Amino acid sequence: MGSRRCAAYFKLNSIELLDTLRYSPYLTQDDEMVVGGPIPIFRILEELFNLQNEVNSTALVAAMAADGFANVLPSDWLCLSCLESFAKARYWIWWYNTKARGRVLGYRSKEDCWFGIDCPIQSKSLVHAVRFNHVCLDTFEDRQAAFSASSLDEDPELYADSGDTSNAQPSTSAVVATVNPNAIWMPILSSFLQRLRDKFFL
Repeated sequence: MGSRRCAAYFKLNSIELLDTLRYSPYLTQDDEMVVGGPIPIFRILEELFNLQNEVNSTALVAAMAADGFANVLPSDWLCLSCLESFAKARYWIWWYNTKARGRVLGYRSKEDCWFGIDCPIQSKSLVHAVRFNHVCLDTFEDRQAAFSASSLDEDPELYADSGDTSNAQPSTSAVVATVNPNAIWMPILSSFLQRLRDKFFL
């Protein structure tokens, strides 16, 4: 993405997009279910653009600063491809923030998985995926540093060879560098992107 403009052929001003979505007759269906009713797509996009002003966590702010969209404003021109990339980079943070604000129906606080969105176990064990929150940052390095500094005699490969992964956190040998495409939160993002394409771009 170039400075302030995308080089792709199809360009759409995101403020105009928000205005278009705001008055769309299709906003009453298939939206994220939260406390007080569904959030329309235009509202989600608006909140994605304003996310840097809403998030208080320094770790999440740092993640947004490094995602390539730190300088994107609602007045910038974005093609569908860049808009999708922007949503993919920010949607999980928006969902995390939405849950933290108590807006998600039936959500109860869960312990964060050590590897967060990158966890390799969540796509292999439904019990593990449900038991731990995976819409969070990877804290493995911090935990490993704390473990190294402690005088505990626990095995650092805890759960590595255990057949029971339902209650286990990932082993130290299970580090992955990129977002797991089978992550438990990916269907939420995929659904949002598909609705965006179907309703407004095709």
